[in-house]
Amino acid sequence: MGVQTADTASNIISEAGIELGLITASITNPYTSTDANIIQLRTMLKTLGQSLRAEHNWRRLQKTTTIATVNGDYQYDLPADFGGLIDQTGWNRTTQVPLGGPLTPQQWQVIQAQTTAPVLWTMIRFVNGEVQLSPTPTGAATLAYEYRSTYWVSLTGETTPTMEAATVGTDKLYYPRLLLLTGLKLAFLEAKGFDTTSVQKAYDRALYQAKSEDSPSPVLRLGAPRGVPLLSGRNVPDSGFGE
Repeated sequence: MGVQTADTASNIISEAGIELGLITASITNPYTSTDANIIQLRTMLKTLGQSLRAEHNWRRLQKTTTIATVNGDYQYDLPADFGGLIDQTGWNRTTQVPLGGPLTPQQWQVIQAQTTAPVLWTMIRFVNGEVQLSPTPTGAATLAYEYRSTYWVSLTGETTPTMEAATVGTDKLYYPRLLLLTGLKLAFLEAKGFDTTSVQKAYDRALYQAKSEDSPSPVLRLGAPRGVPLLSGRNVPDSGFGE
């Protein structure tokens, strides 16, 4: 998915319509059509695109965001397209220490009650469209984490997704073409009560292939690991001398 060219909404809807026998030629802009089947297909495309987000952590929909902490402020707005934290990506870039969490409500309350407990790193939780920090920052620092975006569509000319649904035929879709095409046909046939055996198999194959191509395998090494360890004397100072 990371190297594939994004196709347009018009191409996907038109090809699905032709293969389903609903139309005989491509439609320039399905979003101005009054044909009931085309209206249904473009609505299903929106639902399909949003549901595919839960199928896999698509690399093309991953983003990084940063927080500039302010003294006394523990609440910060989440990105408008925040769809979930990517595990183990949260770091305090100022102190070079990983962020703790995300915490459950129960864990958060435990932390709040332990006002005299030593704090080794910043803990986070996500609630009500915000990310909350504990302890409350006492100065400026840069926090960063990666997240799954809810955006999977962009306008023509853009290179990254900026929308959650297409609105014109030229909008670009950032899922693999075959996955969208088979998924759209499957949704239409299911809604009409037709047999979906063959198209279900085609969709399952397309989903498996898309996920496999989007998940490169790491290089396996038999020797000692290379690089800087996540936690070491480079980012956690020595302490406890003289005790």
